[in-house]
Amino acid sequence: MVIFFSAKHNLFFNDEFHGTRMISVADPAWVRPTVKVPDPEWTPPDIEVKNPAWSEGAEDVPETIFVPDLEAKPPTIDIPDESASAPLIEVSNPKCLLPPEAELVEVSAEVHDAIYRALATSPSVLSSDSMGYPITIPAPGQTPEQILAGALIQRDRLITLAATRIAPLRAAVDLGDATEDDAANLTKWMRYQVAVNRVPDQAGFPEDIVWPLEPS
Repeated sequence: MVIFFSAKHNLFFNDEFHGTRMISVADPAWVRPTVKVPDPEWTPPDIEVKNPAWSEGAEDVPETIFVPDLEAKPPTIDIPDESASAPLIEVSNPKCLLPPEAELVEVSAEVHDAIYRALATSPSVLSSDSMGYPITIPAPGQTPEQILAGALIQRDRLITLAATRIAPLRAAVDLGDATEDDAANLTKWMRYQVAVNRVPDQAGFPEDIVWPLEPS
C-alpha cells in the first residue's frame, strides 16, 4: 500500500482504499488466434478394390467392391485457440479516487501512523509544512462546537484508517486465502473500528476522550 498526503485537502490517501491510477486489463483489440484441426464432419471417400471373396468363375460375387480410403487425409478447418489468452495492457483506472499527482506527496507508513497516534493522544491538529508534507501542530483554543467537530473528525479518521486495514484482510478471508494471522488481525481491526465508532458514547465526550488502542 502506498500512502499519500494532500496539503490542499489536508487528508491522507492510499492506493489500496482510493484505487491505483493504472490497472491491467485484457487488450480489447486482441483477436483470438485460430488453429487448424481435421474436419470432424469429413467422411473418407470410397475407392474400388479387388473383392477378396471373389474367385474365378464366381457369377454371384462381384470382382471388385468399394471401401473407405483409410489413407486419405482429411481436410483441415480453423477453430479458435482456447489455450491462448489476451495480453494485458495498462489503462487509467476509472475508479481511482486519488487527487492529481501534483497535489500529493508520498509518506511512509511509519510517518502516517506516528501522526495519527499524535492526533489521538495530544491536543493537536493535522497540518502541512512548506513542502506539503504532513505535520501536527498544537490545537488552538476551541469552542465547545469546535471541540465536538474535532472529536468527530478524529473518530472518522480512525474509522477510515481501520477500514484500510480491514479491506484487504476481509478480501483474503472471503477468498479463502487468509492465514490464521490474517483472520486474527481482521477480528482485531473490526473490534477496534467498532470501539472507535462508540467513542461518542463515553461519559467525557468530547472534552475527555479515551481513544481505543490501535491494534499492533
